[in-house]
Amino acid sequence: MSFSQEVKAQICAEEIPRNCCAKSFVTGVLVSKATVVGKDISVNIYGAAAADYIGHAIFTCYGQHPEVRKNKSSGVARTLVFSSAGAMRLLDETEGGGDEPLAHFRCPLCKSHFLRGLFLACGRVTDPTKQYSLEFSVGDHADAVERMLWSCDLTPKCAVRRKEKILFLSDVTSVEDFFVLANLNGFAFRIMNSRIDHDMTTQTVRALNCEMSNLNRAVSAAFRQAEMIQRLCDSGKLSLLPPDLAATAQARLDHREMDLTSLALTFTPPLSKSGLAHRLARIAELAEQILEEK
Repeated sequence: MSFSQEVKAQICAEEIPRNCCAKSFVTGVLVSKATVVGKDISVNIYGAAAADYIGHAIFTCYGQHPEVRKNKSSGVARTLVFSSAGAMRLLDETEGGGDEPLAHFRCPLCKSHFLRGLFLACGRVTDPTKQYSLEFSVGDHADAVERMLWSCDLTPKCAVRRKEKILFLSDVTSVEDFFVLANLNGFAFRIMNSRIDHDMTTQTVRALNCEMSNLNRAVSAAFRQAEMIQRLCDSGKLSLLPPDLAATAQARLDHREMDLTSLALTFTPPLSKSGLAHRLARIAELAEQILEEK
């Protein structure tokens, strides 16, 4: 079961508590998916469970049991057909546009049920472990749905895909906000946890890459130093270095794989890392001069 299917199954598993919430829920369905055919209203819905749930909500609001027609080309699509003067007025208001909200939220749960109706009718959300994206296939009612989403403090963007208008939320915060507003908090927490896991993984990988980069630089520097010192040995010029630098050069040759901190601890008394780095820089400078003279 996909993440979208899980969300829709959860919506269909919960009863709508009040008639006002049912009206908000049906408004979310109708403004996104309803079309008028003569005196009838038809709503195309994907899935038998969603169609039954929406059909019951329509009966609660308008006292009409929609006729359920199966799509011949698809075994899962359903078309709900019913007649209602109240639903027609709602769709007329949708077509008319304007700044007035199409849904009047009468209780604290009405907004969440409007968003649930919208998602159940035309919503899709990606798996949060892969991507953060929530979209609505709203067709010709994009302006009305966009206006309603803005009234719910959401900021969707609009695109056209295969000649169909799509409203979408593509940043993780907006997707989380939608599920919180829809009172689907379990899914909101799953998205939040996924984001936390993703951020922690990214930080860990970044830290490991940085550590590996530092280690590679240290190893490269150690082998360059050892190579310069080896050239001094091969030319018989190592003894020309001052005694403390000659001892440091020999230690570098004997422990080529060590980083500066570990190498500094092999001296008696131990050197500081900065002190050892200064010695090695001095050795490289003198070795270059000596080899040039040779």
